[in-house]
Amino acid sequence: MDYLDGRLTLIDQVVGSRVESIQRLRYVDGRSAPSDDGPLQFCFDSGEVRRFDAGGDGERLAVGVTRWQDPFAEPLSDENRRFVRASGAWREFDVTREDPYRAVVGERLLGYRTTRTSREALDGVILEFEELIIILETHGADELFVTWAGPHLRVRPLS
Repeated sequence: MDYLDGRLTLIDQVVGSRVESIQRLRYVDGRSAPSDDGPLQFCFDSGEVRRFDAGGDGERLAVGVTRWQDPFAEPLSDENRRFVRASGAWREFDVTREDPYRAVVGERLLGYRTTRTSREALDGVILEFEELIIILETHGADELFVTWAGPHLRVRPLS
C-alpha cells in the first residue's frame, strides 16, 4: 500500500464506478469478538479495488489497488499456526450485506475530498456517493476510522 499523498489519481480512476462489494479486515484472536476496526476494501463494478488503511507512519492515509492477501492463509507452517493461535491474525470479512455497509452497495462514487493534519499530511478522504458520504480518516492514531453521514442515509434490502 502507498500513502495517498500524490496518488489521488487512484481515487480519480474509480469516480463514476459503482460499489459491488465491501470487505473489512478485522483482527481475530479467538478470545473476543472481532472488532470493527481495520482496513476497508471497496470492489467496484469496473473491476477496480481500493483498500484504505492507516499508513505505516500512523498518521497518513494509505491506499492499495489490489485485494488483500492473507499472509497467514493455509497451508501454515507449524510455527505460524502456533503464532496465530497465540496472537491472532487479521481476517477479511465480507460486510456487503451488513449495516451500515450495505447502504453504499450499488451506489456510484461521485467524487471525493481530502482532509489534512495541521502539518498538511493527508490523513483522510471523504468519499461522496449518490445517497451518502463515507469519511475515512486516521486522526493520527495509527488506525482507520470510518464515519457514515448523509441526509439520505438509509439501509435498503439487497436483491
